[in-house]
Amino acid sequence: NLEFTAEENQALRRYMELGGFVYLDAGIKASFLGADLGHSYAAWEERPEVKEWFSQVFPEKAFIPLDRSHDLFRIFFKGLPKNADLKIETSQKRLPETVLTFVEQEKWPQGTYSFVGIKVKGRLACVASPICAMGWGRDEFGNWIPPISFRIRESAENFDENLKLASFTGGTFEVIREDGLKDIIYSESGQRPAWVQEPTGRWRIFKYYSGEEISNYAHAFYARLGMNVFLYALLN
Repeated sequence: NLEFTAEENQALRRYMELGGFVYLDAGIKASFLGADLGHSYAAWEERPEVKEWFSQVFPEKAFIPLDRSHDLFRIFFKGLPKNADLKIETSQKRLPETVLTFVEQEKWPQGTYSFVGIKVKGRLACVASPICAMGWGRDEFGNWIPPISFRIRESAENFDENLKLASFTGGTFEVIREDGLKDIIYSESGQRPAWVQEPTGRWRIFKYYSGEEISNYAHAFYARLGMNVFLYALLN
């Protein structure tokens, strides 16, 4: 519930003007995901209800994407987790090479994430992101809560032509990328996204990977990212 009184909004504005910091986890829009937030997608647009709320707090300001080079992403932890960070025994599974390559080059390059923010008096005072408070704990049996899956874009020979002609009865969703261009996501009703038409003309399918090695890696990444957000808020 993001409905606040005028007095509460004014108090929040004053708090931020005096140096306060606001972090909105799951504040990035990902409308085509429905309830399946475990497959967070890197969109670069705040949720409509967040936009509406902050238009009452700072009507003269708007959320803007954080550049991948922003200090927030490297104020303490820098880059993606290494094997040593994961505390993985040699007998345990590691990320498949195709998955790791996608993560390094497209999903979380240099350990960054999709953030949008608002500056107040030249200082980053509010950031919103897709959900990252995932996989931060284990249950009594040592299982991650919740287990995390990765959605990877993959292609193969003749994929472009085959997907263009594929029979499809679901919906399409436009998602703004960090470069300002749009991907068109194809998703059957009630199902996870199936494939994507990229602005370059390339078509790729979404393939889903899960398992302990995925949760281990994602836990390390989200924990490092959360610490960076926390320290940035304290130091700025």
